[in-house]
Amino acid sequence: MEEVKVRVSIGRWSEMVLNHKLKKIRSNIDAAAASFEKCQAKIKTARSALAELELMVNAD
Repeated sequence: MEEVKVRVSIGRWSEMVLNHKLKKIRSNIDAAAASFEKCQAKIKTARSALAELELMVNAD
């Protein structure tokens, strides 16, 4: 089997590293956005439950 040497210029290597880091940052932002949306849904549910309880208390 023949040995193959690959040369990557510093500029190209930096670009590859930066692209990888950008993908990780985008992924983290997407995960945070999804988590935020879940929190918003839980808050909405909690507000609805609170409103129902307030109606029950005020009905007496």
